[in-house]
Amino acid sequence: MQFPEAERRELLGYSAAPILDREALVRYALGDRSLAHQILAPFQAGRFERLWSDLGGLAMPALALEVLGGPARSRSKLGGVPDLPSGAEWPRRGDKPLVFVCQLDLVEVSAHLRDPAVPSAGLLSFFYEADRWTSGGSPEDRGAWRVLLSNGPFSRQTPPALTPPAVPADYDPSTWGFEEAGVVLVPRISLPAVEHVLLERFEMSTDDQDAYGALLDELRKAHGPPELRDGHNVPDLTQFLGYPVEIQHDPFITSQLASQGLDPSTEEEWSSDDVTRRLGGRASWRLLLQVDTISEIGMDWADSGLLYYCIRDEDLRARRWDDSWLIMESL
Repeated sequence: MQFPEAERRELLGYSAAPILDREALVRYALGDRSLAHQILAPFQAGRFERLWSDLGGLAMPALALEVLGGPARSRSKLGGVPDLPSGAEWPRRGDKPLVFVCQLDLVEVSAHLRDPAVPSAGLLSFFYEADRWTSGGSPEDRGAWRVLLSNGPFSRQTPPALTPPAVPADYDPSTWGFEEAGVVLVPRISLPAVEHVLLERFEMSTDDQDAYGALLDELRKAHGPPELRDGHNVPDLTQFLGYPVEIQHDPFITSQLASQGLDPSTEEEWSSDDVTRRLGGRASWRLLLQVDTISEIGMDWADSGLLYYCIRDEDLRARRWDDSWLIMESL
C-alpha cells in the first residue's frame, strides 16, 4: 500500500521526513546487527510504543538492486544473458527454456551484506517461466523457475536453439529474455510486512495496521534510490534478502501451502485443521530475491507485479535451491 506523503506524516505524527543513518546502515548490513535500533530510532512513532523495542530485533538487512542505465559493469545484473559454467544445460520446464531474470555475484554481495546462511562466493542465477506469468499458487507450478549456484569458469550463454517438435509456440532464442541492466547493490534495513507471521502476536488494530503500512512506506522512501519507477513516487522494490513487500498477501503463506501440495480455494478448505497446522510452519520461509516490474527492460509481471523467490532458512543453509518456491503477485 502506498500512502500520500501528507497522510503518512499524519498517521505517524512526523513533523518532517526522518533521516536514515547511512553510515550505520552500511555497518549493520556487514554484520553489526546491534545498530538496528539506532537506525530505526528516527522513524519511531508514539502509536508503536508497545512494539517498538521488538522491531529492532525483527529487522533484517537487505540489498537493494538499484537499476543502472545500460549494460552491466559487473557480473551482477538483471536481464541480458547469463554466465553459466561451460557445458551447463540451460534450465527448462519440459522442452521449453526458462527465461533468465537475474544473476548475483556473491563475492560482490558479501562486500555489502553478510549473512551466514548465504554463500560468500559463486554466481547465483534466477530463471522463470516469464512467458506465462506462472503464479506459483498451485503445487502444479513447481518447475516454473530455477535458482542455480554456479562456480567458474563461466561463459556467456544465449537461449538454446531447438528443433521440431520440441520448439514451443512463440519461442525465438533471439528475443527470449529481457534487456540487460546493470545494478548497484545498496544496503537497506527491512521490517516485516503487516501479514507476516512475526507480527501476529502484537494483535494490531486496523488503524495501527494502516499506520504500520505508512511506516514501511516512509522507511522505503528514506532509502531513496536515485530514480523512481514509471514516473510514480514509488521506489524500485528489487532486493536480495530482507522481508518481502506485500502486494496482495504474505507470499510465504502461498509458498508454504503450495510447496506441500495444498491449494485451498474455499473458505472451508482454508479453515481446515490441515491448512491451519501447515501455516504454522511459514515462519521458516525467507525471501531470497524480490524482482519488481521494470518496464524499461521489458520486465512486466502482469499488472505492475512482483516476483518473490522464497526459500526455507534450512534449505538456504543447505544450498537446496531446488526447494525454493516462486510467487508472482500483481495489483
